[in-house]
Amino acid sequence: FMYDDIAGNPENPRPGVIINHPKGGDVYAGVPKDYTGDDVNVNNFVAALLGDRSRLTGTGSGKVILSGPNDHVFVYYADHGGPGILGMPNGEFLYAKQLVQTLEKKYSGGAGYKSLVIYVESCEAGTIFDGLLPRDIAVYATTASNSTEFSYAAYCPDDDEPSEFHTCLGDLYSVAWMEDSETHNLRVESLKEQLERVRNRTGTHSHVMEYGDLDISAQKVHAFMGTNPANDNITVADLRVQPSAERELPRDTMARRAEEDRRFDLISSFLLGSEKGHALTAGRLAGQPLVDDWRCLETMVSSYEDHCGPLSTYGRKYLRVLASVCNAGIPEEVMAKAASQLCW
Repeated sequence: FMYDDIAGNPENPRPGVIINHPKGGDVYAGVPKDYTGDDVNVNNFVAALLGDRSRLTGTGSGKVILSGPNDHVFVYYADHGGPGILGMPNGEFLYAKQLVQTLEKKYSGGAGYKSLVIYVESCEAGTIFDGLLPRDIAVYATTASNSTEFSYAAYCPDDDEPSEFHTCLGDLYSVAWMEDSETHNLRVESLKEQLERVRNRTGTHSHVMEYGDLDISAQKVHAFMGTNPANDNITVADLRVQPSAERELPRDTMARRAEEDRRFDLISSFLLGSEKGHALTAGRLAGQPLVDDWRCLETMVSSYEDHCGPLSTYGRKYLRVLASVCNAGIPEEVMAKAASQLCW
């Protein structure tokens, strides 16, 4: 799955080439592209994960994961996210509950795979698994961030990067595990050892988390990623980092951000009153899911977007507010009324 909007982008100073390291080579040429553009969507991702070709739509390759009880599966997901959601390039959300239910269905009592490892790069990625991912479906998940913080971009301007680039070249967590995989013997290194190295590399910028069946972390990385002894060792550079949410600053104007701030401040006050409005932004205890009723959260998001338009990348942080609206037992029609009065 690759949206494929970088190599041929008119803003790319090296047309047809993608790099993710200041001194790195092209990581685009020869990479399989089974699903691109509008085919990168929630339905196709779920269908591919489940191995269900009948659910696929569009013009993709039709490839799916046809794993069985003796197979190890590795999934890497990277996009913008927010409380309880992973983003899709087309603006859709993959909700945490939907992803976990898909993994449960895939496991099917052990028939779908022997073990599955999933690495997730997004802001507030801990909300995807915290309090949701069972420990008895042979899934081990690590995330770039906990439930309340940004993940960070890496190899940003002012690093030792090619001067023609004016953007970050990667994500800190992703850069860390990929470069670790390139510089260690994956037949010897365990998933747990890789996790600790990634945590050390990420430092205090964000907290790399682990969820699910932690016993799987003792297994060797090569069982999930394979290994290539011919990999050249690369120099691990010092990084200048910035919150991932800032990567789209040119597209999310300050005026729109201020408007979204204003709307959700008013929603908080309207629904619970000014004194209680702060409660809507409060997090939940570790081990608790973001929201008790995920269907309610989907409905609240739809209601808001129907009246106010799609949430921006910046505005997705306010899904925590909408989750708190659900946890407070506020009916959808009340939320709809608030949104209609704010966005007319």
